[in-house]
Amino acid sequence: MYVITSIVLVLIVSFSIFGMIKIRRVRRANAVLKTPPHDLENDENGIIGSFEIEQNTRIEPVQYSLATLQAVTENFSERKKLGGGAFGQVFEGIIDGEKVAIKKLQEDSVPSNRLLELGKEVWLLAPLCHRNLVKLLGFCIEAGHYILVYEFIENKDLGRHLKDSSLRQSLDWETQRRIIEEIANGLCYLHYESRNKKRIIHCDLKAENILLDERNVVKIGDFGLSRILKATKTHESSRVTVGTPGYIAPELWPPTPRYSPEADVYSFGVLLLELITKWTVFAYEGFLTHDVWEHWKCNAMLEMIDPYIVDDCSEDEALRFTQIGLLCVQGDRQKRPDMKNVVNMLRGGALLHEPSYPGYYPAERQQQKKTWLSRIIKF
Repeated sequence: MYVITSIVLVLIVSFSIFGMIKIRRVRRANAVLKTPPHDLENDENGIIGSFEIEQNTRIEPVQYSLATLQAVTENFSERKKLGGGAFGQVFEGIIDGEKVAIKKLQEDSVPSNRLLELGKEVWLLAPLCHRNLVKLLGFCIEAGHYILVYEFIENKDLGRHLKDSSLRQSLDWETQRRIIEEIANGLCYLHYESRNKKRIIHCDLKAENILLDERNVVKIGDFGLSRILKATKTHESSRVTVGTPGYIAPELWPPTPRYSPEADVYSFGVLLLELITKWTVFAYEGFLTHDVWEHWKCNAMLEMIDPYIVDDCSEDEALRFTQIGLLCVQGDRQKRPDMKNVVNMLRGGALLHEPSYPGYYPAERQQQKKTWLSRIIKF
């Protein structure tokens, strides 16, 4: 009897301590969300620097109540659901007369020991203001719910346009060229020009994360969350690759992935090659870069270029954009241009050198690839 009583007391004390720790972490996260941190620690790659925003230019995220978000989404009903992924679901709603997209993260996607980082990330993303980025409007951390509120983008994502032939044909070359340039402009802003002076890596750039509004203006979405959410899937976060197969740069393969702006450049190059050819990256199971390279070496690239593009622009321009894509997907990340140079190349303001071998899964690593893909977190 004495032993049972002792065990019960130990369990009660343990649960009490656990509850107090969780409450303290939630309070700390809410405190960060209400007041911007003066400094954000560098991550393992030194990408995040000191958090400095001029007082007169500070943009503070709106803190929404759970009741408000439940009301505008009909308690997160299926009727209001727009889509979902590995880390949550997205719902539409109307707040103050404006349509918004409400991303409800899964309850287990942000454990209590990551709440402080979520708070910092919200403050990091809130000041970002660029016409080619989806705008983060606010947040809600309440009663175990973790919710982010974004501007609503009316049109479909670029992935649907690539996969649906009728939608693809609706984008003439001038529109596709502008889309390519706007993706580059948005990434350049994240890497070098954001008003909070941070270098932000997207980590999961892909066609499905490129939204198009009603005028087909690019809005890059889902940037900034990868660094927090990647560690919730495994205890070996530094050894796990975050992203989507086919778009992942070779230096991000396990066991020692290295995140840097050059990884986003690689993903951008894959996107460019998808648009310039008639293939999606998944049609080649991650080998689109290799096939483009082989055609380029043999001076047979026009065979792969989308016929609708060939009819709509000069061969020289189509080949120039292909060459830019190949420069971005070079296997050696140090040989890839940065996004500032990519923007300049796309505008015709730079001479292009011959690309070197692209990064892709070589034949001798096929068995390793199967193992690695099983460890990749897909957003």
